[in-house]
Amino acid sequence: MEDLMHGLKSIADEHRIIERTWENFWYAYNSYITEDREEAEEYGMTDKDSVIPEFYSLAYKIFHDDSEIIEATIRMYDKEHRYLGYYDDLFDINGEGVDDFFVIE
Repeated sequence: MEDLMHGLKSIADEHRIIERTWENFWYAYNSYITEDREEAEEYGMTDKDSVIPEFYSLAYKIFHDDSEIIEATIRMYDKEHRYLGYYDDLFDINGEGVDDFFVIE
């Protein structure tokens, strides 16, 4: 188990996955509060200071078709620390971006 964890951390470090996830999160967040301003304001998401993002997890997933991804997740909270949603950034094992999801719940 330790080898698997070390391998995932090595891939994440080599490809700057966590740092890139933060960069992508802020890009997605800024797009959301600009493009869906009315909805964002309903959740109190008006600027960078109105949300508290926290890095939540880094996961390696193997799917039924043997495809593999690395998933980095950031959770979002408001100033009262109420859960707002999450951002998932997906990478292949070579560190290439595959997809991302910005979800308000």
